[in-house]
Amino acid sequence: MFPPRYAKSYLDWLGEKRDWCISRQLWWGHRIPVWQRASSGKEHNDDADDNQVARLLAEGRIASLSTQEPSAPFAETAGDGPAPSASAVEYVCVRDGGDTEAVEALERAGFTQDPDVLDTWFSSALWPFSTLGWPDVTPHLKQYYPGSVLCTSRDIITNWVARMVMFGLYAMGEVPFDHVYIHPKILDGRGETMSKSKGNGVDPVDIIHTHGADALRYTMADMTTETQDIRMPVEYVCPHCGRLTRQEDALKAEQQDRKSRGEKLTRRLQPSDCRRVRCTNPDCGRPFATQWADEETKKALGLGRETSDKFDIGRNFCNKLWNAARFAFMHLKDTPCDRLEIQHLPPEDRWILARLSQTIRRYHNCLENYQFSASVKELREFFWDALCDWYIELTKPRLAHAEGVRDAPNRPTPDAARQVLAFCMDQVLRLWHPTIPFITERLWAQLNELAPRRGLPGLVELHTESLLVSAAFPPEDGYPDLEDERLLETFAGLQDVTRGVRDLRAKSGLSPKQTVEVTAIVPDAELPHLQAHAHIVRHMAGIGELHLSSAGKRPRNAAGLTIRGFRLYLHDVSDDEAERKRTRRALEQLEQQIAGKEKKLANEQFVTRAKPEIVEAERKRLAELLAQRDALRQHLAELAE
Repeated sequence: MFPPRYAKSYLDWLGEKRDWCISRQLWWGHRIPVWQRASSGKEHNDDADDNQVARLLAEGRIASLSTQEPSAPFAETAGDGPAPSASAVEYVCVRDGGDTEAVEALERAGFTQDPDVLDTWFSSALWPFSTLGWPDVTPHLKQYYPGSVLCTSRDIITNWVARMVMFGLYAMGEVPFDHVYIHPKILDGRGETMSKSKGNGVDPVDIIHTHGADALRYTMADMTTETQDIRMPVEYVCPHCGRLTRQEDALKAEQQDRKSRGEKLTRRLQPSDCRRVRCTNPDCGRPFATQWADEETKKALGLGRETSDKFDIGRNFCNKLWNAARFAFMHLKDTPCDRLEIQHLPPEDRWILARLSQTIRRYHNCLENYQFSASVKELREFFWDALCDWYIELTKPRLAHAEGVRDAPNRPTPDAARQVLAFCMDQVLRLWHPTIPFITERLWAQLNELAPRRGLPGLVELHTESLLVSAAFPPEDGYPDLEDERLLETFAGLQDVTRGVRDLRAKSGLSPKQTVEVTAIVPDAELPHLQAHAHIVRHMAGIGELHLSSAGKRPRNAAGLTIRGFRLYLHDVSDDEAERKRTRRALEQLEQQIAGKEKKLANEQFVTRAKPEIVEAERKRLAELLAQRDALRQHLAELAE
């Protein structure tokens, strides 16, 4: 069961062994297929009727369930023993509900069908096999039972999941699925579960209209976390001005309107109670209809579609994917597909290939564990951070045939960069296709026109199908021949240094185009690797002069930052005396916060009575404050040197 913690509620419920009343007095449902009659000799039926029922029983078209006495029903008629007494009640079941002859025979013999229906979860528990032709062994039953995974919500683990397992074991001899994936629930802006009856959901067709189908799919995958329900505030799109009106505001206005008319409200209003909404844009203010209005009102006022700003995330990323791919394609026309010696490639080429293989492995691992949000994060970080922000930026001079670069060590050529970039774009589109199918399919067609042959001959052979939907997915284990753990660690350090310098530059108010002087004090083990690739940091961080060492002191009037064991200093951007005063004030404020947290956690009543998660959050916050205090004390000590 994924996430694994939900297995406990499943096992706890099975351990209780409660009786289950399977009959319900409802209008809708599967009518219980049981017929009964009181055995009273020859008063209500004749021998001919009993003989026909006995024949159906012998043919297996009906089954005897039970009586109030140990003797079997129809025993005398069948010649096997005495008939039941007048006080016995006989129960039989028709094997095939469509067997009208058997039903009519039972009714002539004085049997009546139970008027109740089966409990919803009893009927639902039959779903994995009853929909495939069971009890007959049909081709569909052989092919599709058991299934692989059930996707459901946590609130029906015991109602549905457990009962399907029990029924599958009883009727088929094996469980109906191997995995159960418990997804989070989607809540509206008020924290209520979205439902059709409340009308507080979002129509996916409306989202496709406002954001696009790919943005919808991306956002849903990105929000599918393992731990928390998703709160999704709903808004109406005014058909007149296009501005948004919050659903909560519409509900408040509806409630006030009804109260002003003297209507007594006996329940909390739901979005389905709102037939019309007035636009909250002061320049518009016109009314429009919701999906719950009648057709005449919709036609007269115009329909306000439902949306949520949550889907802006998907739209923004899809735009990024489209624009970045189009930029990369500018350099891929007639890209070669030659044999490359990976050991002779520049470090940025070898790094992006290793990073790609690592991403593929991590992505598959996320999918195997139903971690959809994490899988999207892995792809996004590779595409946005590694490929766009780093690799394309590093190779721009090569792609533009910049002078001087071709004379660098190992003479990196534009063709090698184009071939690596084409390969990475090929793999990126394949990986994103299940989540973003339409945009990737369109970009795939363009990539096929520009670089019909892609791959790394001798290392990775690729078959480029005309349609992405039919192309092979990247392998589960990535591409082991492309991996280089040492290079990945080195580039992680280069990226940390670059981000740290950029952060210091921003805090100091320096322009990104202004070159700076930087001192970096790094661990001994990292020093030779960073020195070998120092040109990458200088290029990415806009550094004019970079001093790398494993020991040293803070330069005077330098802004400092510690990141992953690296101490970074930006020269001549601060006033040491002013910085000491600022640090002391920050340290005093921090000491007050720490004292307050320690006092709170020393209170036994708080620790024992508060919810465990609240206490844990307070302890975590105290640890963070202590770490900040240590960092400020170290910074103050450096300023005093």
